[in-house]
Amino acid sequence: MTDFNLTFVGARGYSDADIARQAGLVATTASDIEAVFAIKNRTIGAVAASTANVNILSAPASLDGVTLASGDRVLLWTQSAAAENGVWVFNGAGSALTRWTGADAWHELPGLVIGVQSGSTYANTAWQVFSPHGGTLGTTSVDIKRLAGSYTALLGIASTWLAQQGFSSGLTFGSGSAVGPGCAVFGDTNTGFFAPGADTLAVTTGGVERARWLSNGKVGIGITAPITHLHVKALDTTGPVVGSDQVVIAGGSLHYSMYAAGVLRMGIGLAGAETGSNAGSDLRIFAYTDAGGFRGACLTISRAAGHITPGADNTQNMGSASLRFNTYYGGTGTINTSDAREKTLLEAPPQAFFDAILSVPLVQFQWNDAIAAKGAENARIHYGPTAQAVRDALIAAGFDPSRYALFCEDEISAPVTKMVEVQRQKVRTIATSESVVEIIDGQAVQRTIEREIEEPLFEEMPLFDEAGEPVMNGEAQAVWRRPVMETVEVEERVMEPTGETRLGLRLDQFDRYRTEAVNRKAQAALDALAALQAP
Repeated sequence: MTDFNLTFVGARGYSDADIARQAGLVATTASDIEAVFAIKNRTIGAVAASTANVNILSAPASLDGVTLASGDRVLLWTQSAAAENGVWVFNGAGSALTRWTGADAWHELPGLVIGVQSGSTYANTAWQVFSPHGGTLGTTSVDIKRLAGSYTALLGIASTWLAQQGFSSGLTFGSGSAVGPGCAVFGDTNTGFFAPGADTLAVTTGGVERARWLSNGKVGIGITAPITHLHVKALDTTGPVVGSDQVVIAGGSLHYSMYAAGVLRMGIGLAGAETGSNAGSDLRIFAYTDAGGFRGACLTISRAAGHITPGADNTQNMGSASLRFNTYYGGTGTINTSDAREKTLLEAPPQAFFDAILSVPLVQFQWNDAIAAKGAENARIHYGPTAQAVRDALIAAGFDPSRYALFCEDEISAPVTKMVEVQRQKVRTIATSESVVEIIDGQAVQRTIEREIEEPLFEEMPLFDEAGEPVMNGEAQAVWRRPVMETVEVEERVMEPTGETRLGLRLDQFDRYRTEAVNRKAQAALDALAALQAP
């Protein structure tokens, strides 16, 4: 059962006139009569509540989105000087506020319950003064906290005590907002549940929406418009999922989808629904086009054998000229397809080609990055040709190196930071207060602190059904809160060409050409020797 912490004061059986005399009031005006009933029942209504400090000497024309009229009661609970908190009367824009007659003496404040009727943030919310007796009005801080329930529900509980404690009608809470949830945690008024729209429930902590359940059962964490059963938007800007990227968990076969700027980019999931056998449950990484269309699987890990296979046969590379692997370890060598049925045989190169290959010098060397990492004394020594020497030898002999698989020249890309435009929900910065408990001199001390929070912005739109009829929420038409979006520039790290290239060799191809060149030289020598020895 929810604890509303209601405090009712005033002895039963006293007449309104008795209470008025105790309060020093003469109940001759409507305001006085309301004050009498407030003292007796300890509840009073206010048109709106403050969301930030209000200049009580020069009142604004509106409060929490409500245009005020002269004589309206307002609740101030966010004053920089907490002694100014309380129930005030609006006397016109630019005019000084005056304390309401039912709360213009300290003894009238403790236990007073205030129901706020309107406002973008605090409509239909209930509040209570928790300050103890013995204070001085205008000097002592007035501690006002929001109660865990709507004003409507609170009045119903106070008058009927939940249908004489039979709980036949349950509890009803106001819609509320992220900074003022309709169902708030006691003593922490910006943490709880609220209804951002019809048939929609959201969770807020610290005045910021964290999760949302839609009427179709979809759940969003960190996002207000989930697109599947569980949609998680990343908040970490340094981890594996960066910036505006999101992770989506879909139903059926488990599948995590990753979005960037609202467009599907990558996914990881099972190959199909789990059947209890080895089939249908391999792990796959998926890729999508720039428009979000499915491109295909990039990588598959077999559950049965643990094998790693590419998404398609003979189409994907492992590493690149810009991002290379370092060392490969294996029990056996690589297996390269050499099936004659998959080859178109050509004539052998001319002797001039083999002579060029044979002219390439083999050199001993150290890699520069190894020298930088280990020092020249510790960097390992290698032996072989350079790509430049192969290129120059072939060109000098009249051959185009790029036509032969032994020579590679690949464009180099490097990571750069650039500004890109993305869509995101607008927010506004608001001031809020919250109660915290600190250990001071060995005692647990509760105090109120002020801080700024960011609140997502929404546009409220009247809600209609498929027939065009208004969807009603009680006596009023329901509204749908559409997120207000904006286009902003954010930093994004991407790989871009540097204009430079890196040369490479397929050493197995070079060695085969070199071996053939040596064999030809040897055969020529043997043929010459045989000719000399012939009779």
